[in-house]
Amino acid sequence: MMNASTIMFYDKNSCSNVAIGSGIYPAIAMMNHSCYSNTVCIYNGTTATVKTTQNIVQGSQLFNSYGVDFESVERNIRQENLKAQYDFDCRCLACILDWKRNDHVRVIVCQSCSSTVCVALPDSKCSVCCFHVGNILSEDVTILEEMY
Repeated sequence: MMNASTIMFYDKNSCSNVAIGSGIYPAIAMMNHSCYSNTVCIYNGTTATVKTTQNIVQGSQLFNSYGVDFESVERNIRQENLKAQYDFDCRCLACILDWKRNDHVRVIVCQSCSSTVCVALPDSKCSVCCFHVGNILSEDVTILEEMY
């Protein structure tokens, strides 16, 4: 049995990831899944870089998304996909609380690189440049639209 990572391309227009291939990255394969992951994998050719998307307390676990997240897929479909492909029932915060897309997510413009960024909590980081977005409800951040 082999654990391969799905190589994703981030489409900033739709604020979603698009699968473009698979690769074997042993360190990434050791990370557990969360539908509200605190990391993002950035692929450049055959190199994978993991960056945090939230402030993480020292000693806390890093979570990766196994291709499904609460921002784009409803809980029942995520659960079915994870069970079929990875044989586990997800018990992440987004699944336990049954977060809906519009409950926690805003789409904003990153003040550092001007990329479109999906943020779920005030400590989120831009997935492109890792700039700390800050409080999404503050006046110094432009809210483009709420996710629906």
